Amino acid sequence: MPARTRSQKIGDKGQNQVREQVDAHPHWMCRFQDLDYGVDFEAEYAPAEGEGQRPAGKLLKLQVKATESADVRGQVVHVVLERSFLSYALQFRLPVILVHVDVTTRSAWWLWLQSWALEHEERLTSSPDNATITVHIPLHRTLETGLDHELIDVVSGKHASAVVLALRELADVAASDGQQIKLFRGVLALLDDIEAPNRLRTAEKIIELLVGLGSNPGLWQTSQLIPQIVATVERLGDMFSQDQVLRLVLRYDSYSRAGLEGLATFYDCWPEQARAMDLTSAFRDADVEEVAWYCSAREHYADLSGYQLVMRFSNGALPQIHFGKFQLRDDDDLSYRLLTKYPTRGSSILLDNLIWAETQAPEVSCS
Repeated sequence: MPARTRSQKIGDKGQNQVREQVDAHPHWMCRFQDLDYGVDFEAEYAPAEGEGQRPAGKLLKLQVKATESADVRGQVVHVVLERSFLSYALQFRLPVILVHVDVTTRSAWWLWLQSWALEHEERLTSSPDNATITVHIPLHRTLETGLDHELIDVVSGKHASAVVLALRELADVAASDGQQIKLFRGVLALLDDIEAPNRLRTAEKIIELLVGLGSNPGLWQTSQLIPQIVATVERLGDMFSQDQVLRLVLRYDSYSRAGLEGLATFYDCWPEQARAMDLTSAFRDADVEEVAWYCSAREHYADLSGYQLVMRFSNGALPQIHFGKFQLRDDDDLSYRLLTKYPTRGSSILLDNLIWAETQAPEVSCS
């Protein structure tokens, strides 16, 4: 028979203490999770009613981390977490509460992990490869007082972070469904009003969805994301970095048609920022000369929108068609191809009609 380790004994003590404390509270019920992995307990808010309790259907997940001697420094408790568990906890729709227990003093403190991650996104992003991460719990945030007050707000959705997390989840759903563009725009506006970090996170979500389609997805797949891409760039483009623009557009050694629509919108809405990024050089360095041509054309004809650029090229009204290593085809059928294919291909129809230039184009002033 395998021996019971000291660590297991401490863990069992901590779990028993938390279960007893939660279950003894007049407004809470505690249940073991049957599986031997994942979170330890489920706590349900159950307000007192007469001599009993009425379950309210509002749940928390509790993960117990026990120790014989808590690492208390000043007014905070330091707790080391496995990064993998934090990532797991962030997948839950229900709040996941870390309960840190000192089995010697029988002290217990709590931390809402999703809310903590929301407040520390920049830190998490800057160290993605760290196997562990240290969280700090204020010494006054005891499990006893939390069960009386703040955890009731958390489970009821009244906590400030609950609003942001709910909107983010709604944005994630709307971002992946082209039929939900009105909802998506509305959620973007609400997130925009709350705080800036949520804007960047939404932009990253759109880029992740597009990248997740792979190197050569079907046009029908990417076209479903175009409304969300355009809405995101229109609303959040002022916070985009050059790296985000490149990841939005590039697919290995080529480009995404949907991503190019995002680039076209970026030039439409944020032309000065686009110019300051020197995107022509960035795409040329990435060896995607077609997109570098497009950036040069947009900056040379800076007073035209993406749509106007295509239309003016189609009627031969723009004399400069040679940028970098490519030039636009100049034949009798160009106008027909641009006009008939633009509704389904957008700005990428210009790139479909590029040919290698016989000589390198001189640098063109975009002033």
